[in-house]
Amino acid sequence: MNRPNLSESVEKAYRSIREWILDGTLEAGQDLRESDLGARIGVSRTPVRSALSRLEAEGLVIYERYRRYTVAALTLQDIDKIFELRVVLEGLAARRAATRIGAEDLAELRRLNAEMLDCAETRSAQSTRRYDALNTAFHRIVLQAADNRRLETMLNGLIDLPLSFLSEYQPSLASHFRRSCQHHEEIIRAMEAGNAEWAAAQMQAHLQSVRVT
Repeated sequence: MNRPNLSESVEKAYRSIREWILDGTLEAGQDLRESDLGARIGVSRTPVRSALSRLEAEGLVIYERYRRYTVAALTLQDIDKIFELRVVLEGLAARRAATRIGAEDLAELRRLNAEMLDCAETRSAQSTRRYDALNTAFHRIVLQAADNRRLETMLNGLIDLPLSFLSEYQPSLASHFRRSCQHHEEIIRAMEAGNAEWAAAQMQAHLQSVRVT
C-alpha cells in the first residue's frame, strides 16, 4: 500500500483542523496537542505541525511559548476585518473575472446559486452546512476566473469562513442567506454582460452586507 506523501498529509491535517475550528468542535482557547490531533486525523506530528503553522498565519490558531498552540477566539471585530479585506480583494477578483470567465463557469455559478436558494428555504443544520460549501464554491469560481495567482493566494484563507459562523451576529440567518443569493444573481448578471465595474460593485456590495459592525 502506498503511503501518502507529506504534502497530502499536511493538507489533510490542515483541512481537518480548520473544519473543526470553524464548526466549533475545537473551541476557542482549547489546547492543540500535535500528538492527539495526529492520532485523530491519522497522520504523524510533522504534518500537524505544518498545518498549525498555516492556521496561525490565517489567524485561527495562536502560537504560544514552549511550542504550544491554542485555538484563537475570533471576535466580532476580527470577523469584520476579514470581510473588510474581502470587500477590497474580491471586488478586484470580480472585476477581472467579468472579462475572463467562460460560459461553463457562468452556468456553474447559476447552478450553485439556485441550490443555495433551496438551502436557504430549508432551514436545517444540514442545509446550512450545505449552503456554506456551495457559497465557498461560488466565490472560488470567481476567484479562479480572475486568473491572478497572487490574488488567489491572498484570498484562499479568507473565503472559506462559513457564513453560518456569523450566526451569533446574524440573528436571522435564513433571511441573510436569501439576500446573499439575490446579490449572487446580480454578480452573475454583471459577469454575463462582461461589465467589470458592475461586477466589482456588486461583489463589494454583497460582502459589505455581510459585515457585522
